[in-house]
Amino acid sequence: MSIMNKKRIYVIISLVFLLTLIILYIRGCNPTKEFDAAIESIEGNRFIVNCSHEVVKGMKGPINDIGYGCNVQLTDTTKLQDAAGKTLQIQDYKHGDTVHIILKKRQYINQKHLSFEASKIILLHKE
Repeated sequence: MSIMNKKRIYVIISLVFLLTLIILYIRGCNPTKEFDAAIESIEGNRFIVNCSHEVVKGMKGPINDIGYGCNVQLTDTTKLQDAAGKTLQIQDYKHGDTVHIILKKRQYINQKHLSFEASKIILLHKE
């Protein structure tokens, strides 16, 4: 094999490796638009949900076994519904229910950013 062919192979392997690293980095650092969570409590016009999975999603290295609660604010425009699309009221949701939360805009969910506005909350499973 000639030196030129070895250099080409080295360049191709390096580019593939670099592209793989970039994809993995982007995938772990993307803002979240929607996620599933269990309701921890309902306080006025907000749900406190267990968002630990979202918080640790992009973390590297050892991960603490800490539970994170996200404050999901409901506004006048937040749609509440069940999985079939039937409109619900805030009273239809209870502690322990599993919900699918669609945020008003993409957000980074991390240890320092745990409060969001929801555009839609879908009841997936009653506890």
